[in-house]
Amino acid sequence: MKKTLFLLSTLLLITSCCNATQSKEIFDNENKKANVILLAGGEDCLGYSYTYHLQETSGVSEEIFNEYVNGYEDVKISYKNMLNTNLVHKMETNFVPTKVGQGKAPEEGVKYGNIGPELGLAEYLSKIAPQEEFYIIKFAGGSSSSIKYEWNPDGGTYYKEMTSFFNNQLNKLENSGVEFDVSSFLFVQGETDSKNGTLDYDYYLSKFIRQIKLDYYIENRKQFDIDEWINVLLGAMNYNGENYETLDNKLSMLKRLLPFVEKRLNLIELAPKGTGKSYVYSQISKFGWLNSGGVMSRAKLFYDMHSKTVGLLGNYDYVALDEISTIRFTDIAEMQGSLKGYLESGTFAVGTKMNSSEAGMVFIGNIKSSNMNVAVNMFKDLPALFNDSALLDRIHGFVEGWKIPRMDESLKQHGWALNTEYFSEVLHLLREETLYMGLVDSLIDNVGGDTRDITAVKRLTSGFMKLLFPHWRNVEDVDLEQFKTYCLNPSIEMRNIIKSQLILMDEEYKSKPFPEFIVKETL
Repeated sequence: MKKTLFLLSTLLLITSCCNATQSKEIFDNENKKANVILLAGGEDCLGYSYTYHLQETSGVSEEIFNEYVNGYEDVKISYKNMLNTNLVHKMETNFVPTKVGQGKAPEEGVKYGNIGPELGLAEYLSKIAPQEEFYIIKFAGGSSSSIKYEWNPDGGTYYKEMTSFFNNQLNKLENSGVEFDVSSFLFVQGETDSKNGTLDYDYYLSKFIRQIKLDYYIENRKQFDIDEWINVLLGAMNYNGENYETLDNKLSMLKRLLPFVEKRLNLIELAPKGTGKSYVYSQISKFGWLNSGGVMSRAKLFYDMHSKTVGLLGNYDYVALDEISTIRFTDIAEMQGSLKGYLESGTFAVGTKMNSSEAGMVFIGNIKSSNMNVAVNMFKDLPALFNDSALLDRIHGFVEGWKIPRMDESLKQHGWALNTEYFSEVLHLLREETLYMGLVDSLIDNVGGDTRDITAVKRLTSGFMKLLFPHWRNVEDVDLEQFKTYCLNPSIEMRNIIKSQLILMDEEYKSKPFPEFIVKETL
């Protein structure tokens, strides 16, 4: 299902009808692939309406009614209807024409059966895009189900049944040779939810949508090997991974994404001009902030006492300070103290106001070619603020930006790629996933060393796992060799560079040996 990951990234949540012109644009399909629509919901999606009412009370013409009965060959459906969480009421795993009788099974003697929203949807799609081919995958759950309980991603029966059925049917389509795009996801509110409070419903519906995005992303990761997946990630950043010369080049670029997925992860990158530093931190994610040069005050970064508003760190997943060689701080000593406190604990105090944040910080600067060497002091030409060993020690890892090739046309992504906006949302959601740090703790033992070194390596390793192996959900899923190669070893290297620079700045760090990390071969 290697194409499905990209296709699922374009899911639309349709909550109301739109006009035919707008809808036709949604299904504009230059490559003539089939369109898949995922349909889910409670009682109203299940379909309690009697087909015969269409003629008797709705005034549907005989011609249209016969169309409903015969079905729409260009809009096929596969469905699973459950009356309650323990009973599969009606199911069709093959894709058949959408027609009457695909809702709730009728009482004995009721002609034509019942219908759900699939019939009107099929009629509409057939009219607005008669040259297109559609597949509806429907999962419906009855018995007064609610978004708060049965559809809740945290253990809700219908949520688990829905995702399993959708995955099975998407696999079935692909295995049958159908080329398709997943065009939209529709969720039909049930009567129970319509009676609940608006805020309650909004909270759980938002959670439902977020988890669908994350679950399908994680599920589809399983369809790629690690080399393919690295190229998928680069493609989502609008880079063409096929034209990078080495794996090291690729991983160096992906290191920039670590603060996108891991809370309170602090990096510093020194790189030549033209390697895309500013682009990554300013254009990939709406959840981050890039500040380029100019003046930076404690009020802007932490807390403004005059306006009584929290600064940048309280509003974003990460704050990147670009052009650190030219950036001017209103009070260097004050900023240095505040930064050290925040980088250490994630808290900051301005006046009597105490705040905390989970935002990471990234410090970005250009470097001369003569200084692109971890064995020399690479910070000597930077402002005094960044020549403080105590501050540098609180930065978790170093990105060797000179390993990232200068941007040219060959490195721009062409063809299909994971939607960047969707990608940024998934990275944002992965920040909330704590199980990866739990896996890191289960997989490695550390011997000796300083607490900051251990914290840094573990935090970096967790970030690499979220980026490269989000489908590792328990220790049994983990390939230990890949864990060492792609997660642990790069993290040790990134922290080791910080350590070597600290020793060059301050001989005190020579007495603090770097910890040894041992992967547990048997768990």
